[in-house]
Amino acid sequence: MLDVVLGHWWRAAIGGFQDHFLWLIVPLLAWMAVMIIGNRVVKDAEKAMRSELTRWSKARRAGPNLLADHLTPIIRQEAARHRWMPAANGLWLKRCDADSLVAYMTRMPHYFIHFRDDALGIRTRARKGIRVR
Repeated sequence: MLDVVLGHWWRAAIGGFQDHFLWLIVPLLAWMAVMIIGNRVVKDAEKAMRSELTRWSKARRAGPNLLADHLTPIIRQEAARHRWMPAANGLWLKRCDADSLVAYMTRMPHYFIHFRDDALGIRTRARKGIRVR
């Protein structure tokens, strides 16, 4: 049926893909490993920040500046422990630098507020919708 619709070229394309499958899959798996290795420092920093927030008594009432002052040194400590960090939005690796890691993790506005709310299970109140009958 595909021969009628597409012609005979698709058999050669699929045969070439099957013949050279390892040429495609090995670099993709290596690239995935690179992304996983680079993201370890971010996961470890978030884990350390999460444990600090659960221990800190003022975490629920802290504003963005106080949270940044309290959690930025934790990110810097984790950066000192690791060798690699994500580069190019997580697609590649570079040497881990404390300032770069802080900039990478806090590139989203209000990162510390959102992280605190997620770690402590704080939910913002949502407006009640109007019921439509």
